[in-house]
Amino acid sequence: MTGHLYRSNGAGVTFAGYADGGSGQTTDPTLYPPGEGGGGADPLPTPADLICSDKSQMTPEQRLDYEISEEAAEIAREIMATGDKDGFEYASLIYRNTEGVITHTPIARGTPWDSVPSMAGITNWGQVLGVVHSHIADQWDPGMPKFKRFPTPVGAANGGDWTPFDTEMGYIYQSLISDYGLSYEGAGARSAVFRQYIFGPAGPSGSNNYELRGYDSSNRDTQTLGQKISLNLGLCS
Repeated sequence: MTGHLYRSNGAGVTFAGYADGGSGQTTDPTLYPPGEGGGGADPLPTPADLICSDKSQMTPEQRLDYEISEEAAEIAREIMATGDKDGFEYASLIYRNTEGVITHTPIARGTPWDSVPSMAGITNWGQVLGVVHSHIADQWDPGMPKFKRFPTPVGAANGGDWTPFDTEMGYIYQSLISDYGLSYEGAGARSAVFRQYIFGPAGPSGSNNYELRGYDSSNRDTQTLGQKISLNLGLCS
Protein backbone atom coordinates (compact mmCIF):
# COMPACT_ATOMS: atom_id res chain seq x y z
CA MET A 1 0.00 0.00 0.00
CA THR A 2 1.53 3.34 -1.02
CA GLY A 3 0.50 6.97 -0.75
CA HIS A 4 -2.30 8.52 1.23
CA LEU A 5 -5.95 7.63 1.06
CA TYR A 6 -8.33 10.32 -0.15
CA ARG A 7 -12.07 9.87 0.08
CA SER A 8 -15.06 12.13 -0.53
CA ASN A 9 -18.33 12.43 1.34
CA GLY A 10 -20.15 13.55 -1.79
CA ALA A 11 -20.06 17.23 -0.77
CA GLY A 12 -16.72 18.09 -2.31
CA VAL A 13 -14.82 17.40 0.90
CA THR A 14 -11.86 15.05 0.81
CA PHE A 15 -9.65 13.81 3.59
CA ALA A 16 -6.15 12.39 3.53
CA GLY A 17 -5.80 9.16 5.46
CA TYR A 18 -3.32 9.01 8.32
CA ALA A 19 -0.96 6.22 7.28
CA ASP A 20 1.64 4.54 9.49
CA GLY A 21 3.26 2.26 6.96
CA GLY A 22 2.30 -1.23 8.07
CA SER A 23 3.88 -3.86 10.29
CA GLY A 24 7.66 -3.88 10.24
CA GLN A 25 7.94 -0.52 8.43
CA THR A 26 7.10 1.97 11.13
CA THR A 27 10.02 0.91 13.30
CA ASP A 28 12.65 1.44 10.59
CA PRO A 29 15.85 2.03 12.65
CA THR A 30 16.99 4.75 10.22
CA LEU A 31 13.92 6.77 11.23
CA TYR A 32 13.79 5.77 14.88
CA PRO A 33 17.12 5.11 16.59
CA PRO A 34 16.72 2.69 19.51
CA GLY A 35 15.59 4.31 22.73
CA GLU A 36 12.62 6.46 21.77
CA GLY A 37 11.33 8.20 18.66
CA GLY A 38 14.72 9.58 17.70
CA GLY A 39 15.65 12.01 14.96
CA GLY A 40 13.91 15.28 14.15
CA ALA A 41 14.57 18.73 15.52
CA ASP A 42 15.80 19.61 18.98
CA PRO A 43 13.12 18.55 21.44
CA LEU A 44 10.63 21.17 22.57
CA PRO A 45 9.41 21.33 26.16
CA THR A 46 6.29 19.24 26.66
CA PRO A 47 3.35 21.42 27.79
CA ALA A 48 1.82 20.69 31.17
CA ASP A 49 -0.85 17.99 31.16
CA LEU A 50 -4.31 19.29 30.28
CA ILE A 51 -6.62 18.40 33.15
CA CYS A 52 -10.13 19.42 34.19
CA SER A 53 -10.17 23.21 34.62
CA ASP A 54 -12.57 26.08 35.26
CA LYS A 55 -13.55 27.39 31.84
CA SER A 56 -14.98 30.60 33.34
CA GLN A 57 -11.43 31.72 34.09
CA MET A 58 -10.21 31.21 30.51
CA THR A 59 -9.77 33.67 27.66
CA PRO A 60 -11.90 32.93 24.54
CA GLU A 61 -8.83 31.42 22.85
CA GLN A 62 -8.02 29.22 25.85
CA ARG A 63 -11.65 28.13 26.13
CA LEU A 64 -11.81 27.13 22.45
CA ASP A 65 -8.61 25.08 22.74
CA TYR A 66 -9.90 23.44 25.91
CA GLU A 67 -13.28 22.58 24.36
CA ILE A 68 -11.63 21.07 21.30
CA SER A 69 -9.56 18.92 23.65
CA GLU A 70 -12.71 17.96 25.56
CA GLU A 71 -14.11 16.59 22.32
CA ALA A 72 -10.83 14.78 21.61
CA ALA A 73 -11.10 13.11 25.02
CA GLU A 74 -14.65 11.97 24.19
CA ILE A 75 -13.39 10.43 20.94
CA ALA A 76 -10.57 8.70 22.84
CA ARG A 77 -13.09 7.24 25.30
CA GLU A 78 -15.14 5.89 22.39
CA ILE A 79 -12.05 4.29 20.85
CA MET A 80 -11.07 2.90 24.25
CA ALA A 81 -14.46 1.18 24.46
CA THR A 82 -14.00 -0.73 21.19
CA GLY A 83 -13.05 -4.37 21.34
CA ASP A 84 -10.36 -4.22 18.65
CA LYS A 85 -8.42 -1.00 19.29
CA ASP A 86 -5.21 -3.00 19.85
CA GLY A 87 -5.28 -4.21 16.26
CA PHE A 88 -7.10 -1.54 14.23
CA GLU A 89 -6.74 2.22 14.01
CA TYR A 90 -9.72 4.54 14.51
CA ALA A 91 -10.16 8.16 13.50
CA SER A 92 -12.59 11.05 13.87
CA LEU A 93 -12.76 14.74 12.99
CA ILE A 94 -13.64 17.45 15.49
CA TYR A 95 -15.75 20.22 13.94
CA ARG A 96 -18.25 22.99 14.67
CA ASN A 97 -21.70 22.07 13.36
CA THR A 98 -24.23 24.43 11.79
CA GLU A 99 -25.67 25.21 15.24
CA GLY A 100 -22.24 26.31 16.44
CA VAL A 101 -21.71 23.27 18.66
CA ILE A 102 -18.32 21.55 18.80
CA THR A 103 -18.85 17.87 18.04
CA HIS A 104 -17.18 15.03 16.14
CA THR A 105 -17.82 12.63 13.30
CA PRO A 106 -18.55 8.97 14.10
CA ILE A 107 -15.34 7.10 14.88
CA ALA A 108 -14.22 5.24 11.74
CA ARG A 109 -12.40 1.92 11.92
CA GLY A 110 -9.39 1.66 9.66
CA THR A 111 -6.73 -0.99 9.15
CA PRO A 112 -3.77 -1.89 11.39
CA TRP A 113 -1.72 0.82 9.65
CA ASP A 114 -4.01 3.63 8.51
CA SER A 115 -7.31 5.37 9.18
CA VAL A 116 -9.62 7.72 7.29
CA PRO A 117 -12.10 9.75 9.35
CA SER A 118 -15.75 9.98 8.39
CA MET A 119 -16.82 13.32 6.90
CA ALA A 120 -20.46 12.96 7.97
CA GLY A 121 -21.98 16.33 8.83
CA ILE A 122 -19.13 18.42 7.42
CA THR A 123 -19.82 20.61 4.38
CA ASN A 124 -16.65 22.70 4.26
CA TRP A 125 -13.17 22.60 5.73
CA GLY A 126 -13.70 25.80 7.69
CA GLN A 127 -15.78 23.80 10.17
CA VAL A 128 -12.89 21.48 11.07
CA LEU A 129 -11.06 22.10 14.35
CA GLY A 130 -9.01 18.96 14.94
CA VAL A 131 -8.47 15.31 14.13
CA VAL A 132 -7.99 12.31 16.41
CA HIS A 133 -6.58 9.01 15.30
CA SER A 134 -5.30 6.01 17.18
CA HIS A 135 -2.21 3.85 16.93
CA ILE A 136 -2.36 0.18 17.81
CA ALA A 137 -0.90 -1.64 20.80
CA ASP A 138 -0.12 -4.68 18.62
CA GLN A 139 2.83 -2.62 17.30
CA TRP A 140 4.00 -1.31 20.69
CA ASP A 141 7.73 -1.91 21.12
CA PRO A 142 9.27 -2.01 24.64
CA GLY A 143 12.55 -0.85 23.11
CA MET A 144 10.82 2.35 21.93
CA PRO A 145 8.03 2.81 24.49
CA LYS A 146 7.02 6.32 23.37
CA PHE A 147 6.96 5.54 19.66
CA LYS A 148 3.25 4.94 19.12
CA ARG A 149 2.26 8.10 21.00
CA PHE A 150 3.92 10.34 18.38
CA PRO A 151 2.50 11.25 14.96
CA THR A 152 4.33 9.08 12.44
CA PRO A 153 6.89 11.37 10.70
CA VAL A 154 6.96 12.28 7.03
CA GLY A 155 9.91 9.97 6.30
CA ALA A 156 7.94 6.84 7.21
CA ALA A 157 6.29 4.56 4.66
CA ASN A 158 3.16 6.15 3.12
CA GLY A 159 4.25 9.61 4.21
CA GLY A 160 3.33 9.38 7.87
CA ASP A 161 0.88 11.61 9.74
CA TRP A 162 2.29 15.10 9.18
CA THR A 163 1.81 15.07 5.41
CA PRO A 164 -2.01 14.87 5.55
CA PHE A 165 -2.05 17.21 8.55
CA ASP A 166 -0.34 19.94 6.53
CA THR A 167 -2.65 19.32 3.57
CA GLU A 168 -5.78 19.60 5.70
CA MET A 169 -4.48 22.70 7.47
CA GLY A 170 -4.15 24.30 4.03
CA TYR A 171 -7.73 23.28 3.16
CA ILE A 172 -8.97 24.90 6.38
CA TYR A 173 -7.09 28.11 5.60
CA GLN A 174 -8.52 28.33 2.09
CA SER A 175 -12.06 27.54 3.26
CA LEU A 176 -11.95 30.23 5.94
CA ILE A 177 -11.16 32.76 3.21
CA SER A 178 -13.52 31.51 0.48
CA ASP A 179 -16.44 30.23 2.58
CA TYR A 180 -16.30 32.59 5.58
CA GLY A 181 -14.73 35.73 4.18
CA LEU A 182 -11.87 35.88 6.65
CA SER A 183 -8.79 37.93 5.84
CA TYR A 184 -5.50 36.17 5.14
CA GLU A 185 -4.36 37.10 8.64
CA GLY A 186 -7.61 35.96 10.24
CA ALA A 187 -7.60 32.69 8.34
CA GLY A 188 -4.00 32.07 9.33
CA ALA A 189 -4.73 32.62 13.01
CA ARG A 190 -7.88 30.50 12.91
CA SER A 191 -6.33 27.59 10.96
CA ALA A 192 -3.46 27.51 13.46
CA VAL A 193 -5.97 26.14 15.98
CA PHE A 194 -6.02 22.86 14.03
CA ARG A 195 -4.31 20.09 15.99
CA GLN A 196 -3.90 16.38 15.61
CA TYR A 197 -4.40 14.16 18.62
CA ILE A 198 -2.78 10.75 18.83
CA PHE A 199 -4.45 8.13 21.00
CA GLY A 200 -1.60 5.70 21.35
CA PRO A 201 -0.47 2.79 23.52
CA ALA A 202 1.85 3.22 26.48
CA GLY A 203 2.00 -0.53 27.04
CA PRO A 204 1.60 -3.86 25.24
CA SER A 205 -1.48 -5.30 23.62
CA GLY A 206 -4.07 -6.26 26.22
CA SER A 207 -2.82 -3.82 28.85
CA ASN A 208 -5.43 -1.14 28.07
CA ASN A 209 -2.66 1.39 28.69
CA TYR A 210 -3.32 4.25 26.26
CA GLU A 211 -2.66 8.00 26.30
CA LEU A 212 -4.13 10.93 24.38
CA ARG A 213 -1.52 13.44 23.20
CA GLY A 214 -2.02 16.69 21.26
CA TYR A 215 0.31 18.05 18.57
CA ASP A 216 0.11 21.38 16.74
CA SER A 217 1.85 22.50 13.57
CA SER A 218 5.04 23.54 15.40
CA ASN A 219 5.39 20.45 17.60
CA ARG A 220 6.78 17.75 15.35
CA ASP A 221 10.05 16.51 16.73
CA THR A 222 10.05 12.80 17.57
CA GLN A 223 11.71 13.03 20.96
CA THR A 224 9.34 15.15 23.04
CA LEU A 225 5.80 13.91 23.54
CA GLY A 226 2.94 16.29 22.91
CA GLN A 227 0.64 17.57 25.61
CA LYS A 228 -1.08 14.78 27.52
CA ILE A 229 -4.86 15.23 27.55
CA SER A 230 -6.80 13.81 30.48
CA LEU A 231 -9.39 11.27 29.38
CA ASN A 232 -11.70 12.76 32.01
CA LEU A 233 -11.97 16.04 30.15
CA GLY A 234 -15.64 16.77 29.49
CA LEU A 235 -16.80 14.55 32.37
CA CYS A 236 -15.81 16.82 35.24
CA SER A 237 -16.41 20.33 33.94
